[in-house]
Amino acid sequence: MKFIKNCQKLTKDELKSINGGNFPYCPVGKICYRGDDENGLPMWDCVPTTTLCPSH
Repeated sequence: MKFIKNCQKLTKDELKSINGGNFPYCPVGKICYRGDDENGLPMWDCVPTTTLCPSH
């Protein structure tokens, strides 16, 4: 794992700019769900734990 020595530490802003890297904190009773918007970009949302998974 020598390659890890050369990696730079990312700032919080850089981590948030990663595609799909800005997921929300969800309260108790909800889970974080990733979907796609009309452009195919990831969209995060908090949904109840009783929500069924969408069919693809």
